Amino acid sequence: MVLIRIIKEYLNKQKPLDGEVFRKIQYYYLKNDTKSENRWWALLDRSKLNNLRQLLKNSHFARAFNALVEMLGL
Repeated sequence: MVLIRIIKEYLNKQKPLDGEVFRKIQYYYLKNDTKSENRWWALLDRSKLNNLRQLLKNSHFARAFNALVEMLGL
């Protein structure tokens, strides 16, 4: 149901870029907003979902990525 809602929101818009999706996931994770975070996770296909999970398992990458979350456009 969530995925359908997101698709409708982006129906007449361009699908968000992977970097935007990754940033939003971490942004909402850091804000402790699980509902919004899950909406962005739903946009990823299986391979990108697995890639991001693997990336975030590495604490060095996760910390570096989290340090950049507030910088829009990166």
